[in-house]
Amino acid sequence: QSPTGPLAFPPPSKSDCRDIANNRTVAGNNNNQDGASFAVELDVSMEYDTTASALLPALSNGIQSIILPELAGCKDVARLRQLRRQLIQDDPNKYVVQTAKIVGLQEVAGGSCKPGAPQPCKRIEMSLNLVLKGEERFFKLVEKILAAFKGGEGEEDGERLKNKLQLGPPFVSVGTSSVKSTTLTTAPTTEPTRPFDEGDDGTDDMNGADDALSDADGDDDALADGDGDDDDGEGTGDDALADGGGDD
Repeated sequence: QSPTGPLAFPPPSKSDCRDIANNRTVAGNNNNQDGASFAVELDVSMEYDTTASALLPALSNGIQSIILPELAGCKDVARLRQLRRQLIQDDPNKYVVQTAKIVGLQEVAGGSCKPGAPQPCKRIEMSLNLVLKGEERFFKLVEKILAAFKGGEGEEDGERLKNKLQLGPPFVSVGTSSVKSTTLTTAPTTEPTRPFDEGDDGTDDMNGADDALSDADGDDDALADGDGDDDDGEGTGDDALADGGGDD
């Protein structure tokens, strides 16, 4: 259950959303260049085999213009008046993402798509950076990413994401294979990240349940921090923060 109450952060403005969609600096950016980082692996199926370089521009454009604004809450902006009453009782951190950027997009060398993916298929990894307005737990950020990469209803998962991204031929489907945090943390751990993987229990858990955890120290208390401070003063323990400002 997500906490409810007054919003901790304001929703994005229409100009913020345009800037995110067009890969421009958002006004009021906190100059946090590192932020919370994630690796998102996608299985991209095609009508015929072709090079990754032929696929990546359209894929990048669709993610930048459609998915990334959604991560910041831009879907709500156009209907904000109707949502005002609902937002009062919504997740306080609903708008914690200030902006999102694609840091890299490339084919995974030697990678293969999950069983059952239409062939030919390429495994593509996107490096994603989220600049935050404040603290948020890693697994909650993974939930946001998974929700944004979910397509419409009534279609197969890969087909609906392809349609959401407005991809034409040679794309057949685009499926989310895994999401994991790549943000460095000072918390001691033998397992720095726990990736979401659709194959963990045979279900596609898009609601952020156990399979969707990307928790830097293995518990739900790990936080991504948008202000660059080591808020617990120690840099260790269950409440260790990922330092979004890039400082150790």
